[in-house]
Amino acid sequence: MLKLIPIVLAILATSTHADDARLIAAIRHVESGGNDAAIGDGGRARGPYQIHRACWIDATQYGGVTWDYETLAHSEPHARQVMQWYWARYRMATDEAKARGWNAGPGWRRKLAATDGYWRKVKAAM
Repeated sequence: MLKLIPIVLAILATSTHADDARLIAAIRHVESGGNDAAIGDGGRARGPYQIHRACWIDATQYGGVTWDYETLAHSEPHARQVMQWYWARYRMATDEAKARGWNAGPGWRRKLAATDGYWRKVKAAM
């Protein structure tokens, strides 16, 4: 199993769509200031993209893997892949939809006012 980890990480490192690179970097900046060890939201969010356990489970099920949240939420390549699976699962296609959806979940369209500030921060960081 340990021998597979470098292979999986290599695959993950190449899976970022070039179009998403700026958005992903901006979300990382807004969520954690680039700190992979970050813990926020009263201890409920972890890693560079501040992923909650429910989101992690949702996205990893979609991705067909059983990654441990406690150990891998702080791994930037794993967390990035989880974010991308989440976007794919809920068909978030534009930068705005991805950012707002990451902040508020799949029902983000019902929460536009609540996600305006987050979207402005992400846009500014891009």
